[in-house]
Order: sequence, then C-alpha cells, then structure tokens
Amino acid sequence: MTGDFPTLEAWLRHYARTTPTKLAVAHGERSLTYAELDRQVDQCSALQLLRGVRPGDRVAFCGAPRIAFWTSLLAAARIGAIWLGINPRNQLPEVRHILGDAGPKLLFVESDSATLGSPQLLREALLGSIDVIAVSGRDPAGEPWLEVALTQRSSDAIQLAESHVTHRQAAVIVYTSGSTGKPKGAVLSHAGLSWGAQLQTRRLAVDDPRIVCNLPINHVGCIADVCATTLVKGGFIRFQDKFEPELWFDAIERDRLTIWAGVPTMFIQALALPGLHPTRSASLQLILWGGSAMPRALIPQLRRYAPHLKTAYGLTETACHVAFTDDGASDATLAETVGVPVPEIPIRIAADSPNQAGEIQIGGELNLLEYWRNPQATAAAFTADGWLRTGDIGEWTADAQLRLVGRLHDQFKSGGYNVYPREIEAALETHPAVAQAAVIGVPDAQFQEVGCGFVQLKPSQTAAAAQLTDYLRTRLANYKIPKQLRFVEQLPLLPIGKVDKQQLRALLVSSVTSDEREASR
Repeated sequence: MTGDFPTLEAWLRHYARTTPTKLAVAHGERSLTYAELDRQVDQCSALQLLRGVRPGDRVAFCGAPRIAFWTSLLAAARIGAIWLGINPRNQLPEVRHILGDAGPKLLFVESDSATLGSPQLLREALLGSIDVIAVSGRDPAGEPWLEVALTQRSSDAIQLAESHVTHRQAAVIVYTSGSTGKPKGAVLSHAGLSWGAQLQTRRLAVDDPRIVCNLPINHVGCIADVCATTLVKGGFIRFQDKFEPELWFDAIERDRLTIWAGVPTMFIQALALPGLHPTRSASLQLILWGGSAMPRALIPQLRRYAPHLKTAYGLTETACHVAFTDDGASDATLAETVGVPVPEIPIRIAADSPNQAGEIQIGGELNLLEYWRNPQATAAAFTADGWLRTGDIGEWTADAQLRLVGRLHDQFKSGGYNVYPREIEAALETHPAVAQAAVIGVPDAQFQEVGCGFVQLKPSQTAAAAQLTDYLRTRLANYKIPKQLRFVEQLPLLPIGKVDKQQLRALLVSSVTSDEREASR
C-alpha cells in the first residue's frame, strides 16, 4: 500500500507549504493556520529534543482535546518518538499503570486537568521518575510552555531526526483494556495512521472536511478517525474540551462544518436539544457514526440535517475504519449493518461455511504492530497466518454487507467506549468487604449498554451500593462504573469454577420481571 506521504507530520509540512494561510485548528478564541501549526510543532519537537527525547522514546500527554495535544503528537512523530495520550478522567492508579508500562521519557500535563490535580502533585505521585512539563491549557494568547527559540542547530536536529522516520515505525500507543483487567498498549504505525486516514477520506468523499474533535485524546476515534483523517485532506478541526451537545451544534453553525461525527449516544443527546433546526446545519455534507449501532428511529431524524449518512466499523487495533456503508444506504442498512469493506483492506469471517457467522478477521499492513511489551497478547491477537482477530462475530448479508451479531468475549460498548468487565470486577474486588464480583452489560436506551455488577461480600462484612460506587469513582473513569450494583449471597459458578454470567443474565431478567409484577399490583 502506498500514499502521498507516509507520516502525518509530512502531511502537515505539505499543507504548510501549499496552503499556509488556511486555518488548520481552533480552540476557543484561538486558531492556527497550517503554517502556524507547523511552526508550533517544530517548537514542540525542539522542546522534546532539549528534554532528552530520542527516536523510540515515549512521550505522554495528559489533557483535553485541544491544540496542545495535537501539537505534541505531531512533534513526537516528527522526531521519531512514540506518543501516547492519557484521559484526565482516569484515576491515579490507572495512570500509574499506563505510565509504568509505557515508560515515557516526558509527560505533558495540562494545568487544569481536574482529576489528576496539578502537575506538581503528579510529579510527587510519580516519585520523580518522569520528566513532567506543565501545559498552559486554556491560555487564549498562545502557548507559553512552547516559548522555545528555533535556532539553526535545533532545526538541523529536527530535520535529521525527521529524515530517519519510516512508515513502519511505531507512531502512537493507544491503551485499551483487556480481559485481564489491565489496559494494554496497541502500538500503531505511521503507515496505519497516515495511509489509513487516506483510505477513510476516500470513503467519506468530503472535499473540505471541517469537523469538531471532542473525543478523549487516548481514544483512536480522536487520534485517527477525526484528527488524522482531517489533516491528510487539509481540513479544519474545531477542538472542544469535551462533548456538550449545544456547543457541538453551535460549532457546526458558527464554523460551517461539513462533517458531523460521533458515537450514537452523542447524537441521541444532541437531537434532544430544544430548538434544534436543520437550518443551523446548512453546511453539513455528511453525518458519520461508529462504535455501536444507531437506533433505527433516529436515522430519519438525522436525514433532516445532512444529505449523506454513513456508519463505519473499525477497532483501535486497525488504526482506521475498515468498513463503511455506501452513499444512499437505506435506513435498515444503516441501522443493521456496518456496510462493505474498504477495498484496500482484506476482511474475512472465520466460519465453518460461507453462510455462517464467525469471527471477523482483518488483514493488511495497517494493523497494530504489537501490544507494547506484551508478546503473549500480541501472539493471541493474530491467527497463525497473520490475520488480526477482532473478537467480534459477524456475517455477510445477502447483498454483501457486513453485519455484527455479537462478541466472542463479554466486553460491551457504553456510549461508544469499550468497557471490559474484568477491569471493573478487579477494582471492586480490591474493596475490603468484597469477596468476588461479576459485571455484565445490559441494554440502555441512551448509552446502548451499561454495566450491571453483582457483588458477593465476605462473611460478616457489609457494604452499600452507593459506598462501592463511590469507591470505584476513585479508581476508574466514570463511563466504566456500573449503573446498577446487586448483592448476592453466592455468585453462580460453572463446573470449572468460573462465574456463570449467563445465569446472572437470567437472574437479572427474573428480578426485573418480578419487580414489574410487584409494581402492577
């Protein structure tokens, strides 16, 4: 596979030369042209080199989706370092695990990252093991943390490092939880990000992408699907600190955005806004969603706001979406399938016969290089002949669309996020009153699925659901916390000693039915 440029930062160099005065990014009242962004990236590259970062070293950034995060990522890519993002919603134990695993040379922290506190407190918590730089965050006047003079010597050093970066080298690490409960780092290549983004732009078919980025910076949707895909087409990104439905739609109207993209939960909340009217979205050309299925009832509403609708399918590990619905897809196709594979990316379904459902497996060179420092997980992620195992179960429809029918394991998606029960169970089981815990995903009208936890207490111990929920809030990001906690005397077990989650689901259905009967009396 080939493309115009093998790295994201090379695309930035290209547009800084060819469209230097075009707006590239904005946050709040501050905006940068492509030439200004390119210079800021050079300054950040010089800063990283001054702090001892070398090719292959890791550079971490903790903060919101703002210009500074994107600058740090492109700067690391420019000098051959490997970048990783940390969501400030994560709690300190989660951050310690990620930093301990990745071993970054340098950590940027926005000064107003609420959950983790000040950069100084974070330095103390990390026992001085990592060089921490405070980032100004909301400063509208500029980036004081980047007041680095670009000398001829630093420019030469940047160019030398840049000249040695190849498309197969690692560019970013995206941490995603696994069945063991500990996040593991998916290592994505420059090719995966750059060429994957080019494949996506062809499928989106929007000449001048203008889009909001309000997804967490540790999410592949932020890095690859929004930022990288917009950059390779020379488009415009409006950064917002977080998802707020009214601000999201305000940006569409004010910045004349052409793409409205997110997960279904975001659209559900946006469409519930009072006073929302299609005249505010006259610039939109495309509405795109992924992460989970869109409720079919919402699709006709979405058609009022843009001429084209698409859904897409991909994983963190594929670095880009690998399937899209076609232009003009019906409501049923948009709600029930994820479309057809991108022609350049091979997809197969591992089943006993062509007409059966089976695991979706992805081929090609854009897949993750490895799980960072985890050879066992890397080996398990691929088949013997080199195809990526997605863990998703799919089937082909009669008209060659890909339909998702389930998952090999019991993880679920809540509001577009992957939620892995074992991580939540492990956190619950660190509470002194808890003997064992099990978590399952249950349907939810707003978030598609949410967690329901079953807790078995230790003998003679007591605990309330609210107490355990508060305990989890200090250890997990809030989207991972179960919306329900139920106490059981004994978790049901399979003959081999594992928790029988099918029986838990039956127990939940039985208890809901009993509650409904009681309420009807």
